[in-house]
Amino acid sequence: MRGSTLGRIIRHRIAIWERIGVGTGTELPVWRCSMKLEDFAFGRIRVDGTVYDHDLVIDHGKIKKRKKKPSKKYGESFGHTPLSVEEKIPWNCEQLVIGTGMGALPVMNEVKQEARRRSVELVILPTGKAIEILNKRPQSTNAILHVTC
Repeated sequence: MRGSTLGRIIRHRIAIWERIGVGTGTELPVWRCSMKLEDFAFGRIRVDGTVYDHDLVIDHGKIKKRKKKPSKKYGESFGHTPLSVEEKIPWNCEQLVIGTGMGALPVMNEVKQEARRRSVELVILPTGKAIEILNKRPQSTNAILHVTC
């Protein structure tokens, strides 16, 4: 009896792990449980108590500085450095939320086309609204957050 109960528990856990991708090399991106985005204002955002004064890329719950240098060459034609496919965009997700600051970050059409090609749902909103979505902690969601303009 004891062995069969243990076997059922193990089979149940393996089924759960397979469903969420643990140990299969196809792990689903999941938010760290403690990630809390708050206190967004022009030029800064606080995440888990740490204040950032630059654009962020959130990839599987890890926070990185947005490296926009590859997109700077398009700045003149957009009046602002846009988000281009030449940047390191965290595509390994089901949903990519792009916070456009106060609404000024241009997103190039190539980014939208690439999202469609990869079957990634692209959500483009002012950063304040984007934070509301991210704080609901949807699984398999990555983000790029513009914190100025």
